[in-house]
Amino acid sequence: GLGRIRHTSQRIATFCVRMSTWPEPPNYYEPPNRSYKVILQTPGYPVVFPEPSISQVATNMRSGHWAFAAGMALAGYGLGYWKGSSIHWQKPASTFGAIFLGQFGLLHCMQDEAYRLMGYKENGREVARNLPVQPAEAADST
Repeated sequence: GLGRIRHTSQRIATFCVRMSTWPEPPNYYEPPNRSYKVILQTPGYPVVFPEPSISQVATNMRSGHWAFAAGMALAGYGLGYWKGSSIHWQKPASTFGAIFLGQFGLLHCMQDEAYRLMGYKENGREVARNLPVQPAEAADST
């Protein structure tokens, strides 16, 4: 009887000690110290930026990317006008279609450009634009 009570009181004491130590709350004002995205392949091309920012992606987008995004917006406008004409609601439907498909085109091209900057797709133009010329390459080209 007495040993059982002593054992139970020790268990309660250790439980109370464990519960009294709270973990430190996270500081939401500091940037995270690690990335939360996981890519399960290795880059096959030179890495320009390992984790490109939105501004780096937007400044390095190719003209074909901008043309694709504009084409998607125009296609969305046309489709919205066509679908909205059956209920005599052309202007709101075409505006929605242009915004919706234009945003899709822009985000699709930004993802493609981010993959190029991270080295997962062909990135000859991005390397030439962003990385400095190596001294050995400069000597070979003269």
